[in-house]
Amino acid sequence: MHLWKFERDAPSIPLKMDEQTDFEYLDYSEYYDDHHIESFGLCDNTYLKEFAKKFLPAVYSIVAILGTLANAVLIIIFIKYAAIRKIPPLCTTISDLLFGATLPFFAVYAQTNQWIFGQSACKIITYLYTTTLYSSNFSLAFMSLDKYYSVFGGFCSVRIIRISVKCMAFFLWIFSLLAAIPHAYFAETHEHDGHQICTYHHVSTWRTVMKFEENIAGFVVPLIIMSVCSAQISYYMVKKFPNNTCGLLRQELAYVVTFLILWLPYSVVVFLHALQELHILMDCTTHQNLQLAVMLTESLAFMHVFVNPVVYAFQNKRVRKLFRMARSGTAEFLIESSENLSAVELTAVHTTGIST
Repeated sequence: MHLWKFERDAPSIPLKMDEQTDFEYLDYSEYYDDHHIESFGLCDNTYLKEFAKKFLPAVYSIVAILGTLANAVLIIIFIKYAAIRKIPPLCTTISDLLFGATLPFFAVYAQTNQWIFGQSACKIITYLYTTTLYSSNFSLAFMSLDKYYSVFGGFCSVRIIRISVKCMAFFLWIFSLLAAIPHAYFAETHEHDGHQICTYHHVSTWRTVMKFEENIAGFVVPLIIMSVCSAQISYYMVKKFPNNTCGLLRQELAYVVTFLILWLPYSVVVFLHALQELHILMDCTTHQNLQLAVMLTESLAFMHVFVNPVVYAFQNKRVRKLFRMARSGTAEFLIESSENLSAVELTAVHTTGIST
């Protein structure tokens, strides 16, 4: 579980003998092994611990509330209006809604400094957190692929495109479920300094592997897919509609830019933490800065829970129209059936290059 609860644990850092006094050790120890006691001291993380107890519960609670509201609204819209309902954004919405459901557990964990929910909950929440983290980011890439095939898949029939979309959704969830298994397997509760903690219990090699896995599978691969698809679509639209270049580019690059803003800082910090695991970064100051950076950048990354549905609502003209009608008190939202609209929509894409 790549969360502050273990990322903020103090690794074993070599210290001078006159520095090894009056240090307070952060709980949720993952990076500290008992056999290092004699050889290494511990960094003073008192201020980090106090900052985490105040900052993280507030952030997790706010993100969970906003995420639940935003994604619940989209779920209701997808259920009520079949013409708006599409598999890629539905996958993203479900992923973000379930991801947000794990945050209250971590808010309590951060506040109480111990895991009070038991061993089973430790594994289940870890598994749900990791699965939905991967599925959310890959769903964004899925949306880019879906739009790419809508623009450039003119040789395919509507039926083939629908089957392809369903297959991609199936493999997206299978991959996410399988990738999260090691995280759930290694997650367990145990006692540390009189507190029950939920953390990874495994050798350092696996810690490093899982960090690189999160960076590659959770950030690099989705970013590459989104960037390539958006670049191809943007190039096509600029050539076909030169008079509307700015608007089209803004629409196409919105998800890529948002994804970079939210996830790039955290991914860089996770990579640096992996280097620390490999004993490349060893001093106390670097460790403390990384611990603080993890908390701040992770909080930014978790905002995807409510940012994704907001970006989708602004990008989808039918959703915007629905919100305008709701705000103005319009009683009904006239829209064609899902089947007819999908056929018309695909025809419009192949003739104009614009997907809504």
